[in-house]
Amino acid sequence: MHDQALDSLTDNQRACLLLVLGGATSKEIAPLLGLTFRTVDQYLHEAQQTLGAPARREAARSFASRIDEAELKRLQLKFPTLAQSVSLPAVSPPPAAPPRRGQGWQRLLVSLRPPPLGGQVHDLKWTGKLSEMLRATIYMAAIMSGLVLLLAGILALLR
Repeated sequence: MHDQALDSLTDNQRACLLLVLGGATSKEIAPLLGLTFRTVDQYLHEAQQTLGAPARREAARSFASRIDEAELKRLQLKFPTLAQSVSLPAVSPPPAAPPRRGQGWQRLLVSLRPPPLGGQVHDLKWTGKLSEMLRATIYMAAIMSGLVLLLAGILALLR
């Protein structure tokens, strides 16, 4: 590594970054390295500032793209859990955006698809988070309206 910012990272910060690259959370990293999750958060925050990255995942990607095999082997020897968690420092490209399907209504329907379920990890900015919340709100309003109309129809039939 020839970058001054990378040279100033501690071994613990480097190990945390590699585990973040593998998709681990602070609470998952902490027992692997024998730290508390708050200490892991602190190491990641300091590494993020050192590398000038806007988020921990970006810092991990930046670190992994500039690390060499010898450095990875050294870290794997110092932290045996890294040997199991991280095999290559190569950064996978971000997932491709879904293809645009046609024009008009089809495009609108694709953009209004239901939000993903589960705790998927994302790097959304505030505008992306806001649009996802708005989309979830629209779905909930449509479902509730349908239930109210169904209930009103049942009550009308019973009269």
